[in-house]
Amino acid sequence: MQTILLVEDEKLIRQGLRSMIERSGVEVENIIECSNGKDALEVVKSQEVDGIFTDIRMPKMDGITFLEELQNLPFKPEIIILSGYDDFSYAVNALKLGAIDYILKPVDRNEVFKLVNKMNKIVSEKKTINNKLKLVEENIKEQIHYILLHQNITRNQINKIGATMSDLWINQTPYKVVCSSYKLKTTEVSLNLELLGMWITIYPTYMKHEIEEQLNYAGISSEYTLFEHIRIAYEEAVVARKYAFITNNNTLNYNDITIDNTLPVTQKQLKIFVQLIGTNRRDELMNSMSNILDTKVAHHIYIEDMIDTLLNLIKNTYKDHINFSVFNEIKDIYKFNNYEEFKLRFIEFVDEINLKIMDTTEKTITDTKVETAIDYIDKNYAKDLNMAIVSNYVSMNYSLFSQRFKEHTGQNFVNYLKLVRIKKAKEYLVETNKKIAEISFLIGYENEKHFMKVFRQLEGVSPTEYRKNNKNLELVK
Repeated sequence: MQTILLVEDEKLIRQGLRSMIERSGVEVENIIECSNGKDALEVVKSQEVDGIFTDIRMPKMDGITFLEELQNLPFKPEIIILSGYDDFSYAVNALKLGAIDYILKPVDRNEVFKLVNKMNKIVSEKKTINNKLKLVEENIKEQIHYILLHQNITRNQINKIGATMSDLWINQTPYKVVCSSYKLKTTEVSLNLELLGMWITIYPTYMKHEIEEQLNYAGISSEYTLFEHIRIAYEEAVVARKYAFITNNNTLNYNDITIDNTLPVTQKQLKIFVQLIGTNRRDELMNSMSNILDTKVAHHIYIEDMIDTLLNLIKNTYKDHINFSVFNEIKDIYKFNNYEEFKLRFIEFVDEINLKIMDTTEKTITDTKVETAIDYIDKNYAKDLNMAIVSNYVSMNYSLFSQRFKEHTGQNFVNYLKLVRIKKAKEYLVETNKKIAEISFLIGYENEKHFMKVFRQLEGVSPTEYRKNNKNLELVK
């Protein structure tokens, strides 16, 4: 055994019991001591305990109350009562509450040895049975998983599988199926399995209250009595779950649904919506999206197919602008708590793509205009140019032009114009014998001194020195 709990308010009795159990010949990994039922109950709630030796008369919580509380726990340890002669009637009550035996005080060593071995045998047998039951349950889950996953399975095939489970509750009592996005708390007479991203629970209808009080945006099938209808019940639960999601219902029974199998939105409408993304017609885009995602449209059974088609159209058209982590998030609409939550995320997703495309389009247009401005400067540097003239020429806002021009060239407008003019001045100085004043005028400087100052700032020498140095280089060559 793994754990035995000793519940006794007298320390010497607890220590004596511990010593006897350790010498009983039964291997026990852990022996825990508590002085009252209240502390013992907390221990049993927090960890698995195989067996308990408990007194009856104790402070805070007596042994009978302790046993009554244990009845509410899913895992019940094997219990042996420590009883005085005066407590015998209580010991009888304890046996009725599930105790396997009792021992009278003062405790006899041989009696303890005998009871510890009895407890160990019962615990071992229960564990063996539970392990077998788990294997059976896993096999059942695999078989049912196969049935639910294969849409074209025949009734004959289902009945053959059902015949292997003829002794189980699912073949002997009415049942329902629940479809939800999370695992429900169930007992040994119900089945939980995960299928295609959803949790499917099959339960006998007498468990209706404890199952349905856990539900949140879940679908419930009709009631069935034959195993051969298990797939029909599953399909009903899935449809009911979809409608619960769309209509923002906590739970929805399949029988309460009016199904519309027509596709509410045409392929043409979806394409028009996708083409509006990235345009300046945002109001039209939002109106079109509102119509497509309208709750009345979503009531149709093919809503997830429509959403899938729409997302694929968006992906194929704007894949360079998509945040794929968000795309994958919204691809499965039933991962959201309800349809309204999905709609908000979808609108954010489309809005993000729209802004990205708009920004890219605007940048492309702006870059083209800046290139036009550069070409204009290269051809008109000799004129009286300033940023207002050039930005006006390319039809751009003055401040925006200033910002984008610097981003594009790495220079502000004034410095860029200086560089263009001085570059041309150097060509005149080296290739012609024109005077400095003439060159100054030809490149757009009316004031010769200002030209010479700018030249020295950029080249580190005067125009005359630059000409002389370059002519000396020619002679050397």
